Amino acid sequence: MRKIVFTISFLSLFLSSFGQMSLIKISGAKGSDTGLSYFLPKTMLIVEVEATKTTIKAGQYAKYAEKFLGIKDAPTEDMNLFSMDNITLETCGEVDKNEGYMLQYKSSNIPYMYLTQEGVICSVNMEPDESYNTVCTPELPAPKIIQPFSTNQNALLSEEYLMSGSSLKMAEVAAKQIYRIRESRQDILMGDAENMPKDGEALKFMLSQLDEKEKALMAMFTGNIQKEKIYYLYKVDIADAPDSQILFRFSKYMGAVDKNNLSGEPVYLDLKVTDKKELEEPNAKEKKKAEEPGIMYNVPGKAVATIRVGRKNIVSQEFLFTQLGVKSALPVILFENKKTTTRVLMDPQTGGIRQLLQ
Repeated sequence: MRKIVFTISFLSLFLSSFGQMSLIKISGAKGSDTGLSYFLPKTMLIVEVEATKTTIKAGQYAKYAEKFLGIKDAPTEDMNLFSMDNITLETCGEVDKNEGYMLQYKSSNIPYMYLTQEGVICSVNMEPDESYNTVCTPELPAPKIIQPFSTNQNALLSEEYLMSGSSLKMAEVAAKQIYRIRESRQDILMGDAENMPKDGEALKFMLSQLDEKEKALMAMFTGNIQKEKIYYLYKVDIADAPDSQILFRFSKYMGAVDKNNLSGEPVYLDLKVTDKKELEEPNAKEKKKAEEPGIMYNVPGKAVATIRVGRKNIVSQEFLFTQLGVKSALPVILFENKKTTTRVLMDPQTGGIRQLLQ
C-alpha cells in the first residue's frame, strides 16, 4: 500500500449512471507497477436554512388605516421582512485530495472498483445499488411564492370611488366597500342573504370570493404583501471548526448575513465529540501487517452538531465524521484468492465499510 499523487492508465473505463449519480468503474492489468488509484472522502456537515421573505408594498391609503378601519401602525413605506422557519442538518462525503491511494496487486485475480467522478472509492468487486448517493453538492430548493400580491384593487371598487375628488374621499369609499363585504359574508353565514348558495360547494366558492375581495381592498390600507420561501446553505468541515462558533447571523430586514455583519442575531454551531477514535500502538506483527498492500478505509468517529440561537437549541443531531476517526486497511490478500471473490461496499460519506462479503 502506498499513498501517492497519481496518474494511471486503466484497462477499462466507462460510466454507469444511477439517477443523479454518476460512477466510474475501473480495473487494471496484472503487474508489480500497476494498480487501482482512489481517494477517501471526508465528511462535511450541511446546514440548510429555510426562511420566509415577506415583501410589503405600502398601501396608498396607509395614513387613513386607523381613521377608517381602526388599524394602527400600517406600514407607510415599502419594506422586506424575514423570518427563520426551520434548520435541517445532514452530512455528505467530499473528496479528500490529501488521501489518495493506489491498490497494487500481483495476482491474476484482478479486482475492480467503482469510484465517484471525483475519484472517491464506492465499492470493490460489486456494483452500488441505485440508492447509493454520493453527491456532496446539494442543490438549494428554488424560492417559492406561497402568497402572491393581491390583484388590482381598483377593479373592485364602485363608480362612487372612481368619481371621488380626493384621496381622503377615495379611502373612505374603499373602507365602506370593505364593510359591505363583511356584512355580506355575515348575512350568508347567518342564512339571511337574499340569494343564498344552493349547496356547500357554492357556499364555499362564494365565501372565498368575498375573502379575496376583502384581502385586495385591505391591501390599499395595510399594504400589498407577497410571501415566499427562500433557502440558505452552509457547508462545514469540522476539522477546522471550533467547539462553538457563529455560523451566520440572521437579520429581520436582510435575512441570513455573514457572521461578521452585526445587523443580525448570531446563529451558533456547537460541536460535541462523543466518540473520537485513537490510533493504538501496533505490536510487531500488526505493524508488519500494516505495511502490506491493502485497500484503505476510514473508521469514523462521532459528534453531536447543534444549531442554536442564544440559549435556545433549534436542532441537534449526532453524525459520523471521518475527521474524528482513524484509517485502516483491508489486506490485498483478500482480493487475490481465486476461489472466492471478496466484495466491499463503502460509505461515500465517511469512507467506512458498509458491507464486506465473500
